[in-house]
Amino acid sequence: MENLPKIYVGVDVSKKMLDIYYHPTGKKSSIENTRNSVKRLAKELSQSNIEVVVFEASGGYEALLKKTLEAKEVKFWWVNPQRISHFRLAEGIQAKSDTSDARVLALFGEQHQSRYESYKHSPEEEKLRDLVIRRCDLVKMLIAEKSRLKGPSAKNSAKSIKKILVAFEKEIKRIEQDIAATTKQITSFEPKAKILQSIPGVGQITIFSILSTVPELGSIKSKAACALFGVVPYTRRSGTYKGKEFIKGGRPLPRRVLYMAILTAVFYNPVLKKFYQRLIAAGKKPKVALIAAMRKMVIIINTLLQKKEMWNPVIQN
Repeated sequence: MENLPKIYVGVDVSKKMLDIYYHPTGKKSSIENTRNSVKRLAKELSQSNIEVVVFEASGGYEALLKKTLEAKEVKFWWVNPQRISHFRLAEGIQAKSDTSDARVLALFGEQHQSRYESYKHSPEEEKLRDLVIRRCDLVKMLIAEKSRLKGPSAKNSAKSIKKILVAFEKEIKRIEQDIAATTKQITSFEPKAKILQSIPGVGQITIFSILSTVPELGSIKSKAACALFGVVPYTRRSGTYKGKEFIKGGRPLPRRVLYMAILTAVFYNPVLKKFYQRLIAAGKKPKVALIAAMRKMVIIINTLLQKKEMWNPVIQN
């Protein structure tokens, strides 16, 4: 029997269209980003010798493709756009079009397939993630409106701003109630949530946000977990030159949530408080010490979830 080649499919997603590239056959196609078109694509892919479908996070425009591929049990890799950008530079690919972007995604899938990890989200997990993202967006808008209230033009617009603030606060509260109700429907989250609740400085919103946006926690190595949060330090070094360490990449939303949590944890969590104060005493700048404390918190969370253990300050020291 003839061995069929493994096919890697790259899909460049936009609001209206999906551009598809099949590697190594070179087949190309474009379809509308609509329910019926994506359904037909998923059915075709499920019946073909597809190794993996690769597409980027595209501001939610990829949600229909992701959901439909999951329903058809087609293996896919939902990749951070920054990784694709770096891959393009490393490969020296200069061309930039929807078709070439799809080709780059397919090539990335072939060359990095060994690093592919699949996590299938339930409908409840998808809903929780969407609610957490929406809450985060509303909080950002609330903060912006509060800043405007303190601005020089607030004298004439204060009434309007205060009305909007009340609406934002009301909607945030409603979404938080919806988040709590949705979380109760996800039975797999309950034991994880209890473990996270045992950590001083980790509140309900932090727990829901982390579990919904970083579901891999507890099943990956701590270094990989820190990379997902974007708190891994990178050094700029060349010859005798050594630049400052910096962090980059990762998932923005859980990193923002973790940052807010660490602001509390360095005061109320005995282990993280001691760790933070030791770094400050050693001459580290507060922001550098906070990032290091965030990294330690991620390692603690990941380790506790791996071992299925509750917080113990003696062990965590």
